[in-house]
Amino acid sequence: MDHGNGRLYVGHTLSGAVSILDARSGLVLDHVQLGKTDAEGKTEHIRMIEVDEATGRVFVSSPSRSGTVWIVDTRNGNAVQRIDDIGLWAAGLAHDTERSRLYVSGGGIEEIAVLDSATGERVSAISTGDTTEPGAEASRHFLLNLALDPGGRLFATDASTGRLYVFDIETGGTIASVPVGKGILDTVFNPQRNEIYVTWRGAGHEDHEGTGGLAVIDGTTLELRSRIDLPVHPNSLAVSPDGNLLFLTVKRPLDKQHPDYRKGASDTVMRVTNDNAPPARDGAGPVTEDKD
Repeated sequence: MDHGNGRLYVGHTLSGAVSILDARSGLVLDHVQLGKTDAEGKTEHIRMIEVDEATGRVFVSSPSRSGTVWIVDTRNGNAVQRIDDIGLWAAGLAHDTERSRLYVSGGGIEEIAVLDSATGERVSAISTGDTTEPGAEASRHFLLNLALDPGGRLFATDASTGRLYVFDIETGGTIASVPVGKGILDTVFNPQRNEIYVTWRGAGHEDHEGTGGLAVIDGTTLELRSRIDLPVHPNSLAVSPDGNLLFLTVKRPLDKQHPDYRKGASDTVMRVTNDNAPPARDGAGPVTEDKD
């Protein structure tokens, strides 16, 4: 979301495109095709989108074996800059406005590439140091999603271990790793409450029947404050600007063998309130579910 200009950027994962919408009217203002289609008719996928509201640049990742990032200049006719060979499975994105840095996470020896967000030039990398050989088979981590602490930390969910990794962005060193759960997915930092939120699905590629939840982690001690069990499957996170509302998407099961599968079921959005109401559900604020 570009709040200043009222523009919403919507990613079309399988078709490799981004639509630009007027947030008030819902009208589609433009449609930018990023992914190329090969001879077999397969189109490069896209995954995450980050917006630099100050410059109008929009960053988009593609989790391929070599890793690609596109930079769309919305103030220059949506001109596209393509950056290849970012790194294995370039999936997560985090943009640091103050430092003019774009962090791109995935797997491989250097799990996080650090780019100059103005030029797209690779300036450094952050690594756990655990992977010593190139290639997907040798990669010990897959850092799926990122969240930035303006104070100088970077949070990364590791799909391979189910842990949240915390890095120092100045030194590139690992501060800590916090166990969360199988199928760990998204993370977001709430500076107003000094909390880190993490979703996990409780399921993986071979086990589709697990259920996950929401983890609340103390931003100072990095200790787990609470775990809130949620319906299948907890997914993406967003925090309101005042820090008092957490929005969480829940994806419906697609596997017909899953015990919670329902034909025609819709995905849902949950709203977790952080107010002064009595504690509920293992110390967290009351949870209400809004269904479309």
